[in-house]
Amino acid sequence: YKFFPAIFAVLAGLMLFLLVRKITKNFYAGILSVLFFASLKSTIGILGVWFFVPLSMDFMFIFLFFYLYIEGMRRNSAIFLFFSVIVISVIALIHPQSASWIYPVIIVYLLLFCIRNILKINLTNILKFKNAIFGNILLFSLPFLSFIYFFKILWKGSFEATLNYFLKEFIVFRGCPAERGICEPNFIPNFYGTLAFILAIVGLAYLIYKFIKNKEDAKFNSLLPLAWIFGLTLLISTLYVEPIGKFVASLMGIQYSPFNLLTGSIRLFYETFLCLAVLSGIGLYAIIKFIYMRLKNTNFNQRQKGIAFISVTLVMGILIFGSVFAGGIKWIEKNFGQYNIVFARSHISETIYPISKNYVVAITPHANIPTTGERNSDVYSFFMGDCNTKKQILEKYNADLVIEKYPIKCDFLKEIYNEGVYVYRVEKS
Repeated sequence: YKFFPAIFAVLAGLMLFLLVRKITKNFYAGILSVLFFASLKSTIGILGVWFFVPLSMDFMFIFLFFYLYIEGMRRNSAIFLFFSVIVISVIALIHPQSASWIYPVIIVYLLLFCIRNILKINLTNILKFKNAIFGNILLFSLPFLSFIYFFKILWKGSFEATLNYFLKEFIVFRGCPAERGICEPNFIPNFYGTLAFILAIVGLAYLIYKFIKNKEDAKFNSLLPLAWIFGLTLLISTLYVEPIGKFVASLMGIQYSPFNLLTGSIRLFYETFLCLAVLSGIGLYAIIKFIYMRLKNTNFNQRQKGIAFISVTLVMGILIFGSVFAGGIKWIEKNFGQYNIVFARSHISETIYPISKNYVVAITPHANIPTTGERNSDVYSFFMGDCNTKKQILEKYNADLVIEKYPIKCDFLKEIYNEGVYVYRVEKS
């Protein structure tokens, strides 16, 4: 059982690679997207690939569904679309919320497809896509059948009362846990990573360019990530953008307070990270391709071009995936001196004493360095747990400072440094 998270993460990474390669027709874009997927963080609040839970089990099937769907649309194949219906049925059985947000994405996809081909819409072309139309009818019959099934379970005595409950309460998920900072608009870029988020924007711009420029089969591929991010943005907007939330609430006849439709906010955010991993990989590929083409047109010889390209790529890799902790560790030494107890993730703790002569709780276990399983377990529990768990662990080790890449929203941790990494002073009672 303990290997299941890793097994399903590997399978999800494989399907992500195949999906991005299908979208971009490029091997390297697929590999880069897998790197961003592998770098996604998990916590006990939003879960993720580190946990073997229904949410993470579905990642592989989500990527597989999109692969089959765009292939079905590209080939005008009812068979591929039929298999996509089977896959989304599996997703719904494992984790219903993971299936529910996919339908708005598909609706946006179909709208973009119609916009892209608005001048070609006529009876002849509609009949040409009869297999795709049949496949989509089959796909959308699934939530309709689910609606009938739940209607019987949720029966409130009359058809009108049951429908009212379904539309105004059952599919409405209100609020989010403020303790973890998820309600803050900057949560997604902060948690995902600012530079990676910028690369996702680059990837989005690149795909929009491809969407406008592409013809024939290629137009199907660039549509999917655009529909994916736009569909999720629409679902998230009712939580963050008050005018949109109030407008949707008025249409539904419900009282406004921040809410999401179809999927809870925490689950929706991690599904967004999956899309961002795709966009970041494509964005990084687009930048590397741009640099390569510029170097190719210079007067450098082949060897100089190769060295320059590799150097630029390595620098970009270090900036994106490299450590930003050194500056924070040096700042701690400069402002707090030496021999403080600094709480950090085990692999970061290895660098703290050599850089600043400050003590740590645990380091990554090595063959020749004795470390206790309890200490490493406590470090893991600290970063995965809630504020009460964090406080108990900090008191246990009498820690003075905490250094972490992502914000921690707890009353007893005072933020004192925020330049690529967060440093907190422990407020002791």
